[in-house]
Amino acid sequence: MTRIKDGIIYTIVAGRGTTITVTNAESGTSVTFGTKGSVTRSATDTATGDITWSLSGANLVLLFDKVDLGGPSTILYTGVVKYTTDSNYTLTQPFQQQSGTQRDICSELS
Repeated sequence: MTRIKDGIIYTIVAGRGTTITVTNAESGTSVTFGTKGSVTRSATDTATGDITWSLSGANLVLLFDKVDLGGPSTILYTGVVKYTTDSNYTLTQPFQQQSGTQRDICSELS
């Protein structure tokens, strides 16, 4: 669902869950886990291009080295995570909210 109000594009996407496998390309080690669903809400400011994200449920968040603040990391968040990116989807400020559990997939693959 998408709607526009006062120069902000609001989008909501929901899913029932899936099975995800993440593999370390160097070692071949992999981790597989199921998710039980998630909801992603985004609000894009058309004036600045900044996007505010609110994720709930089970969400895999990947941050990249030399691009994202705090990257690199691959974390499975189960709960709520809120953060803002620029128009290139780059995280430039710390997460605004984190609640629930975090599973560090990178550490499991090392």
